[in-house]
Amino acid sequence: MARIRTAIATLLAAVALVAIAPTWTPVAPAAAAAQSEEASLDRVVLRNGRVVEGRVLEVTDTEVKMLVIVAGIEAPTTYPRTDVLEIQRGAVEAPAGAAATGTTATLPERASDRPEGTVIYRLPLRGHLMGEPFGGIPYLFSQSRRDVISYTPIEKAMADAKSYDPEVIIIEVDADSPGGFDGLFVAEGLAPIFEQAKREGHRVVFWVESAGGGAAFVPLMSSEMYFKPDGELGGIGDLGEFDMGDESVNEKQISLRLGHAEGIAIQNGYNPALVRAMAREENWLAVRWEGGVPVYIEHEPRPQDGPGWTILSDNGQGDNADKSVFEGNDVLNLDAEMAQRLTVSKGTTGDIDELAFMLGIRDDYTVVTGKGRRLIEDYQDRLARAVDQLARLIEQTQDQSASTRAELGRQLRALEESRSILTTYAEVLDPNGAYRSQIDVQIEALRQSIRSANNAGGAGSPNRIRR
Repeated sequence: MARIRTAIATLLAAVALVAIAPTWTPVAPAAAAAQSEEASLDRVVLRNGRVVEGRVLEVTDTEVKMLVIVAGIEAPTTYPRTDVLEIQRGAVEAPAGAAATGTTATLPERASDRPEGTVIYRLPLRGHLMGEPFGGIPYLFSQSRRDVISYTPIEKAMADAKSYDPEVIIIEVDADSPGGFDGLFVAEGLAPIFEQAKREGHRVVFWVESAGGGAAFVPLMSSEMYFKPDGELGGIGDLGEFDMGDESVNEKQISLRLGHAEGIAIQNGYNPALVRAMAREENWLAVRWEGGVPVYIEHEPRPQDGPGWTILSDNGQGDNADKSVFEGNDVLNLDAEMAQRLTVSKGTTGDIDELAFMLGIRDDYTVVTGKGRRLIEDYQDRLARAVDQLARLIEQTQDQSASTRAELGRQLRALEESRSILTTYAEVLDPNGAYRSQIDVQIEALRQSIRSANNAGGAGSPNRIRR
């Protein structure tokens, strides 16, 4: 995981966040009551081969709503009906051991009026993912200014993708983000974009080259994830270092963050134990395969647990502490091989045609790049020029020797132009508005100084202003 660790080491340290309430939509009370009366769970088989279990709440012509249940944790989610191969009602025994009914409903194929052939839209997502709450001038000044990706260009690129009405949107991820685990909150801002595409009937597939920091959560936003041969995902193992000065507050904040991350994983059929092992050095995770299916325990294997366990992450204490920052298992990081063995990844390939085959696309297909890549790169270029201009403007405002009306007027214009740039690229340069607030104070102070001098001096007064 050398590339992830090296990339993350260059990013800004995470800042403490205020509590953020989970945004998942709760199940309606009536539906919840009906669920509690059911003695068994439903199984939904997706066309990509993934199987999810829980309670199916509603089936319409366009979507299947269900309460996904993984390891006793529940999360409501919605799948496009075109992604669902079959629904098996009551096919899984509930924890209480109730008998299953085992009825099956097979959903129809796509509508016959869709165009023949398959359109695959290919969208590269490369660079540093930034946005609320991570961004700001210091970061842009200290890092490469030509590889920032954020909500707006991604939203525009996805809109271009959907304009081709593709069956599949493949998003190639080679990205990281600041903030370690807390980069999760940057990634969460992208979730509605991908969810909307899925609701509209497009398969959203992530193809991972490198996903580090908050960007590691992006591929978890789809149930279809593939890796490139050198692919890696992780770099979020700093959650145990979270410190707001009070142990009780720390644990509540850590629990909050894990709740967000586990919700993303559960919603798309991934075991939340993987997220917990990726997040904290203290968390054990061991796996063994039973009938080809990974089974986990979250403690050090004991004799009573039986043989065959592979330790994925230990507690990082004493003799278990990693000797190298580049290799070890204090936290879980996934490479292509392990991601596939754990069924996180559906397969490994570096070839787009082979990926199409893995996706089950056998007929004629067309790979489209559209304007998506150019939209993102154009945004990066404009942002880079804006940052260069902002650096020059800030330098102009720092001249403390300026005292004439003309000099102060130039500083005023520089501040106003700086504010305009910050507003245009607010999601990256000033996500919380702090810099614009500071500039507003400076602008008002300069205007007041100029007004006072004009009122006091008149036309024949000296042209210098005492600051």
